[in-house]
Amino acid sequence: MITPGIVDNDSYDQTSFIGDEEDETAIPDSYIRIQYHPRTGLPDKIINLEFSSQPESIPSPPSHDQYDPFPTYADYIFSEWVTKSNASNADIDFLLRNIHNGTFCSRPLLKIKNAAQLRRIVDKAASIYHNFTPHDYSVKFKKLDGTVTDLQYQIYVKDGEKWIEEMVTDPTLKEDWEWHANRRFIVINGENIGRAITNPMTADSLYQMEELLSHDPSHVQFPLIAYSDKSNAAYWAQSEIWPLCMRPANLPKAIAHQNNSYGGNSLIALFPKIVPPDGEADNPSWPSTLRAVYHKGLETALESFARSSKEGVCVRCGDGVIRVIFPRFPIINQDLQEQYLSALTRGNNALHGCPRCDVHHDDLGDILTSWDLRCQTESEEAYRAALELHATGQKRRAEELLQSKGLYLVRVSGISGIQQSSKLIGLVQNGWWTISNCNVHDALSFDVLHSIWLGVWGKHLWPLLLSTLTPAQKANLRDRAAFAPTFPGMMRLTSLDKVEFSDGKKYFSILQQVLPLVVDLVLPRFHPFLKAIQILSEIAMHSEFRLQLEDRLERGKALVRQLGNQLEVRPNTPEDEG
Repeated sequence: MITPGIVDNDSYDQTSFIGDEEDETAIPDSYIRIQYHPRTGLPDKIINLEFSSQPESIPSPPSHDQYDPFPTYADYIFSEWVTKSNASNADIDFLLRNIHNGTFCSRPLLKIKNAAQLRRIVDKAASIYHNFTPHDYSVKFKKLDGTVTDLQYQIYVKDGEKWIEEMVTDPTLKEDWEWHANRRFIVINGENIGRAITNPMTADSLYQMEELLSHDPSHVQFPLIAYSDKSNAAYWAQSEIWPLCMRPANLPKAIAHQNNSYGGNSLIALFPKIVPPDGEADNPSWPSTLRAVYHKGLETALESFARSSKEGVCVRCGDGVIRVIFPRFPIINQDLQEQYLSALTRGNNALHGCPRCDVHHDDLGDILTSWDLRCQTESEEAYRAALELHATGQKRRAEELLQSKGLYLVRVSGISGIQQSSKLIGLVQNGWWTISNCNVHDALSFDVLHSIWLGVWGKHLWPLLLSTLTPAQKANLRDRAAFAPTFPGMMRLTSLDKVEFSDGKKYFSILQQVLPLVVDLVLPRFHPFLKAIQILSEIAMHSEFRLQLEDRLERGKALVRQLGNQLEVRPNTPEDEG
């Protein structure tokens, strides 16, 4: 039996803790004070900035043993290349034969002799890690002709609990985990710069969630960032799939932000492509069926996370310390349409359709007011009340209740893991509600890509700016863009008004460079509009800071208020300009 908190070796770093120093004057002039939540009982920690020039953590180079079962590093990279390129056995045999007989090189480093041996080694390497398991499920659907059929779906799921265990038990990552939410305060040359927010573990949400754990510091939360985008569905096994990805929020960015890398952004589930059956695209019951298919699949994908989020999972980590780990989801990153789907809210046309807050439909254009965030507990209570009304035949009252909250009811063909009365079979809750201590409304994050680059700017202000220009002015703008200097990381776009857009980065690049190119082209009466664009560009800049200070956040909020006021300014009429 293992006991949480026991450590097999000295796993603690040499960073000083407040109270360890014999002389308090040893605290340097420039430092970061890390303040842990009181429930942990951990003292404050000081990071000396005067001597700390260590770069951001990156994964350490693997040793030879880490390439086992591949004989050598060369065998590993060769196997990876031919596997990713879908090389045939004949092609692999051809390459290996000519490598070993001296045709391609005189001193081959490869030990693998043929395709059959390579396939066996790759299969053995893959068996070390937890693979995906297919899960079949069905959802009833009433067709336009009145018949009811079972729609069959399959979702591929990786066991989330085992995925977390694989990472936290890896000794190569033992120095990189951040196990406790904290607050960080920067002091430079004796001057208090203020609180710094560098990652989710230093933000308010996870700091407040520390309250939900016991006072045993070996009980830790494991924050995850979930991401899905049905528009990025890919073809796999001759079927179009919809990926659900996750990454740890308590690893350094250099590790966690890498796609398809160990400890980075990882594929957790493959949803089926959810499309209406042939001839049923206009069926009024399809939207409800789509929500049912999604949330029944989501509940399956989150099953292991739901279990460990309630009970925790006891693991001897790579540093030798035994911890009880509770998965958390502080951030769910999706575009607006998927946020509606995840929160089961009704969208902009509903009275209260926002997936995050209680803003009324009539106030959607008001960005000067801060609206109360939705409370998941209230959403669940409204949902349960609607279920009871539905079970007693009061379907109209149930619908009116949900409409007043901007919520949808989900109908599926069966219930998994949820205790309901026999009258409620065919109804199920939001899949995210199965996760303990997860507020889906709060987790659905503001997305710079969709909200600013593609949204306010790309779909609204940029087309409106173009509409103020004559064809001759647009041609002048293109000429200026062709000769304007650029900067590292900035995308050069010449025919600004004719670009076919595929992603938000192009919109952002235009926002970065368009104002000095266009300021004297628009009529003076539109200059207040240019001021609004300038404010929006400053908001975009503030949202992109990797290190947020409290005064920067306040400045960003002030900019949002300025934008709201500036958008109220009406342009002068031609008569006003004489």
